[in-house]
Amino acid sequence: MSNDFFDDIYAALEDNTFEEKPVDVKTFVEGEDFLAQPPLSDIQYGIVEYMSQIYREEDLIKLMGEEAGREHYKHYTKNELILALGKGSHIATDEVYNPETGQWNTIASLMENTSAKVQGYDQKSVVQDSTEAWCEGYSEVYRVDLEKGVSVTVSPDHSFYDKSLNRVKLKKCAIGDRVALAAKTYCSSPQEIDDNEVLLLGWWLGDGMMPIDEPRRRIINMDFSNNDKEAQEKYLSILRSHGDNPNVIVNPNGKAMTAVRSGIRQSPWALSVSKKYGLWGTRANDKVIPDVVWGLSDRQIALFFSALWGTDGTVYYKKNGKKKSRWVLEYTTISENLAIGIQRLLTRLGVIASLRSRIPTYTYDGEKLNGQRAYYLTISDAEGFRRFGSQVKLFDKQHLLDQGIEQYKDVKSQSHYSGDLFFAKIKSVTKEVMPQPVFTMTAVDTHNFVANLVLNGNSGK
Repeated sequence: MSNDFFDDIYAALEDNTFEEKPVDVKTFVEGEDFLAQPPLSDIQYGIVEYMSQIYREEDLIKLMGEEAGREHYKHYTKNELILALGKGSHIATDEVYNPETGQWNTIASLMENTSAKVQGYDQKSVVQDSTEAWCEGYSEVYRVDLEKGVSVTVSPDHSFYDKSLNRVKLKKCAIGDRVALAAKTYCSSPQEIDDNEVLLLGWWLGDGMMPIDEPRRRIINMDFSNNDKEAQEKYLSILRSHGDNPNVIVNPNGKAMTAVRSGIRQSPWALSVSKKYGLWGTRANDKVIPDVVWGLSDRQIALFFSALWGTDGTVYYKKNGKKKSRWVLEYTTISENLAIGIQRLLTRLGVIASLRSRIPTYTYDGEKLNGQRAYYLTISDAEGFRRFGSQVKLFDKQHLLDQGIEQYKDVKSQSHYSGDLFFAKIKSVTKEVMPQPVFTMTAVDTHNFVANLVLNGNSGK
């Protein structure tokens, strides 16, 4: 081996990179010049003290070069420490919010996308890089069910944030404790499409029927209640402005309903729009939020809800007997994925809606039968109602929304909202029967990220 090789190493170390400069373990872990990690427990500090060959990132860069040094630090040095500490992790299907696209992606999928952006919180919401994600192995996991119908499944060492924004591990939490949810999500690079297409997506997602088994008889069957005159007129004007000529049929059986049927010959434009955004052929139980909607601006998200809420959504005054009566916004669907999607999409407006489900019953020929499970999204708190009402203008139901806004005008904001956050109660913690693969993820700036609407401490820190 040539002397030039050793000369290069000596040159890299000429400023005494490895000259002993003892520091206490707390400084080594937390100091900005070293690992810059959050505070650890006494046991974890002990583990760090017994570890060796942990180098600072800048030292590895000097020895290995800029790119190789950073990669080694990110994928080896930090991971060795994180794995030794045994920090908390998510199951593969928990979903992380990407504020660059507005979409939710499984934590497992981030293993293949190390450049993904994630939303975190540090006095305010932050768009940041996801440092890395990897499978940590099998672990016992617990399903944590929170107020508002939100849940995550994590290992017992996983960290949440309490009302003082202190990190708290699941194993230190108790039923009734409150942890932080993201009440407001952001899209850093929103796109806009034609406003008329946004409205059609909202209407079709709620009440549009597009049976592919009868393509030559009709394309889209859209039903409007006789109380939805404003929405029906707007819907027809959009189609007709693009040269479409749908059939308008008043229900002959006495129901207060009007069907707008768009056939192949009458509505080629409607067909093209429904196919472009993935709604062609969908039915009520398999509908989801179209991909394009997640990346829209907040203005168009509000426009989308103005149409959607006019389909299977309601605004009503709920009398609670001895309890305080209140105005309620509610949306009902038989698609679980659509319900979860609506709950998450509402956070773009700063609103946390409650999600619940039940199986309704009905009587047929004297026999009591079970219906199909339905999912209900409800906004009944003063702050959530005001946030929705300040951004969404409803067709035909605006007068009811205005009444609710007026009642809530002087009502104090619910104390559990705090800017971009909502602090939800832990309702139950259930241990899953079998250990599961768990995935660790870290974020750069805030050391936290939003997954399943929950503000989670970095899985690996």
